[in-house]
Amino acid sequence: MIRLYVSILFAIALLASAGSAKAALTLSYAHQYHTIPPNSTDLMDVSCPAGTKVVSGGWDAQPSQGRYLMVWVSRQVANMWRIMTVNKHPTAHLSITGYAVCASGVSGLSSYVASEPVNVPGGITQGGNASCPSGGLPTGGGFDSNFPNPAHLIPTGTYPNPQGLWYSQEFNSTSTSKSFTAFISCTTNLPAAASVTARWGTAVSFRNGSSVLASMDCGSGEVAIGGGHLTSITTGSPSATTQLVRTTANRPDLTNPRRWTVRGYNANQFDTAYIVPVVQCLDVN
Repeated sequence: MIRLYVSILFAIALLASAGSAKAALTLSYAHQYHTIPPNSTDLMDVSCPAGTKVVSGGWDAQPSQGRYLMVWVSRQVANMWRIMTVNKHPTAHLSITGYAVCASGVSGLSSYVASEPVNVPGGITQGGNASCPSGGLPTGGGFDSNFPNPAHLIPTGTYPNPQGLWYSQEFNSTSTSKSFTAFISCTTNLPAAASVTARWGTAVSFRNGSSVLASMDCGSGEVAIGGGHLTSITTGSPSATTQLVRTTANRPDLTNPRRWTVRGYNANQFDTAYIVPVVQCLDVN
């Protein structure tokens, strides 16, 4: 396994009025790269540097072998973003990069995580909402699956919704109930005028054996503080086809602070899949 830590790659400063005082919020990114041996799982914790607070995160996996590599954990842990991945390829080492979005520059800035258990009956897709119980703004979110098998319990969506919650869903291709946990990252002590808005991109379809990249931008004056995706199929039987669709990227764009980027891979021979990018936009004006 190769492990590489790269600290802040890009930073932007946002100025906001809080009464008569000025507060400067800075976003920066940390990432880490792993290769995963065949038939193995991998744990990656991407830490935000001292003096910054994790507000969201994501991943970018090797798309050409998308059917074999699946992220089954993506969530905040303390001041880190945790990514856990399973590689079911029989012979190949596959790669993944995990990302943490880190915030600083505001006095007293902090973040915390909340969760909600979700039961998924056999043969269906089921999701649940996690909320911020103590008044924080929802800046990111994710999931923690208890059954890391790409053919059984499969994450198919994680995204902010208009009610200020974070929704995550998974598909259970077995006949037995499984469970996972939906997570939300909540940020406190942002400037008083700060607000977040979920913005949805257009669904992009992709056929068998192909990969597609999609992105969604925040509006003028906003910044992408987090984001997510909805990935599913448009045709065919869910039990036979959903397990062959993967989300291989769900991450910030390091060159464009207003953009969130996602990628899907479809290993089905005939059935069409689609992916929708969702971005969580922060406005501090």
